[in-house]
Amino acid sequence: MVEITELQKIGIGVMGFGLFFLLFGVLLYFDSVLLAFGNILFLSGLTFIIGFRRTAKFFFQKHKFRGSFFFLGGVSLVLCRWSIIGMLVESYGFILLFSDGEMKPHEALSQLVLEASFAHETTYWPSPSFPWPSNLCCQL
Repeated sequence: MVEITELQKIGIGVMGFGLFFLLFGVLLYFDSVLLAFGNILFLSGLTFIIGFRRTAKFFFQKHKFRGSFFFLGGVSLVLCRWSIIGMLVESYGFILLFSDGEMKPHEALSQLVLEASFAHETTYWPSPSFPWPSNLCCQL
């Protein structure tokens, strides 16, 4: 069993708050202050969890340079209060960072969408062809 240190536990909490602020910032129509705070907390939580050296090693690998550039550039645009453009650039960088070197970004995005749709199909949701009761429809 892997032992989790106290610093990593703090990092998990900080990263969770960062994701919460990012989600809350998007839900409040791209509030730039919440998005900036979420980005700072997310990156600092990641640093607490895996360490400063591994974080720098992850972002500054030669084959991940373009993804790191777009991701950190998007973070800096959000910090400069250009929230919508910054989040778009940051999302593109995130896709580039976590796709393999062999896979093109649009292929990685389509794979993420397919996996999300597969997860949607495995949960119970009524399909569009679900037989709704006829008395729910408005009849003219």
